[in-house]
Formats: sequence, C-alpha cells, structure tokens
Amino acid sequence: MRDADLVSIDMNAVRYADAPGTLIPCANGLYGEELCQLARYAGLGGKTSVFGVFDILPDRDPLNVTAQLAAQTIWYFLEGLSQNLYENPLEQPEKFRKYIVANEELPTDLTFYQSLATERWWIEVPPASDDKKPTVYSCGKEDYEAACNHQITDRIWRIFRKS
Repeated sequence: MRDADLVSIDMNAVRYADAPGTLIPCANGLYGEELCQLARYAGLGGKTSVFGVFDILPDRDPLNVTAQLAAQTIWYFLEGLSQNLYENPLEQPEKFRKYIVANEELPTDLTFYQSLATERWWIEVPPASDDKKPTVYSCGKEDYEAACNHQITDRIWRIFRKS
C-alpha cells in the first residue's frame, strides 16, 4: 500500500456484524478492526492522494454503526498520514543503507535501499534514457533476499516492466 495513489474502501467488504448498512451485506468479510488497520497503513504509505469510503446506506442501519465505522476508518487513515515519515533514498542517501546485488536476468545490477529509521525497503530503477533520473519503488526485504539468491520476484519484474 506504500505506492497507492488512490485507496477506495467499499463497505460491502466488511462483515454484516460490523457494517449492516450496506447494499450487499456479507456474513463474512473484514472485521472493523482490520479495516481500520488497513486505512492506517494506507495513510502511512504517504503517496495516497485520494482516499474514499463508499457504499454506506444509512436507511439500512438505524443505529448508524456503518457510518461510525466509516468515520473511524477515515480517522485511522488521517492518523497514519500524520505519522508518515517522508523517505526517499535518492534525496536523503545518508538515511539509508545501500545494497547492490549482481543480476544476470535484467539489464542492470539491482540497487536496494533500506531505511535506517523505519527499516522499509526500496529498489532503484535506472532511467530509460540519459536525460532522466532514476526512480525508486517500494519493495520488501523478501525482494532483496530473493535477489541475493539469484531470483527475481514478481514485484520486481512488474516494476522493471512498468519503467
């Protein structure tokens, strides 16, 4: 969720006991606590420019439980946003540990960064042309460890295909 520009929450994905005021009530689904955790993680990601909570039907919820959960969800997103640390390995290299992994499958060696403050991981993608700058994408420690074992994860393949 660290790279999400848009986060859309459909309250139909929440179980009926926690959100009865929806179009399609679901016996199984996310617990309210899980929804709030996801919203907080979205806020911590720092790149989200649009956040929305949708499909609330107050007519079906006389106690306003669904609206209360939606409000809490928004609050947790804002809490995450307020606690987010801006991190960019290319702009703040002194705050990161840099790892270079030899690679034979892609046209370049892989450069990983680990934040000294949060221990989050990024991978650098070289520019497509000389007049552009490299880009960093969020990844995980498991991507780095796989690269060290001469394996490229699906996430890394997608990042390089996108670039």
